[in-house]
Amino acid sequence: MNRFLLILSLIFVVSSAHAARFEVLGLGPIFSVEISTRSGDTVASVTKRTFTHAQAAGLIDAFSFSDVGVDSITPPRQAPLEHYTEIVGPREFRAYGWCYSVDGVSPDLLADEYALSGSERIIRWYFGYATRMDQTWELQCAPVFTP
Repeated sequence: MNRFLLILSLIFVVSSAHAARFEVLGLGPIFSVEISTRSGDTVASVTKRTFTHAQAAGLIDAFSFSDVGVDSITPPRQAPLEHYTEIVGPREFRAYGWCYSVDGVSPDLLADEYALSGSERIIRWYFGYATRMDQTWELQCAPVFTP
């Protein structure tokens, strides 16, 4: 009976996990791996887990992450990609940083606020920018690199 319950528990755990693609794009592709997601995971929890494994595997040299999102990622043998601002003109500037999308949609939620359903196909972190013109944000999370 105990063995039956153990097997049933394993079947439930395996069937409740779902495979998804996790991609990171900076100034070009950084890495792409298959991961497991479950209902109740957040983008933040999956990201921390995946970045820790990616660093151990040598896919990235370093990363800095808070519950709200990615602060910086250091691709192998490269300088870190981290937040910065650029003055484009007297009335325009750009803010660069890390954005995420789930199945092609960039939500207006922080990474720790976005709960996954377990059926996602692609979670992507990408280096992007927002443009501010005449005190108005014109564009947010435009990707620097598009595959």
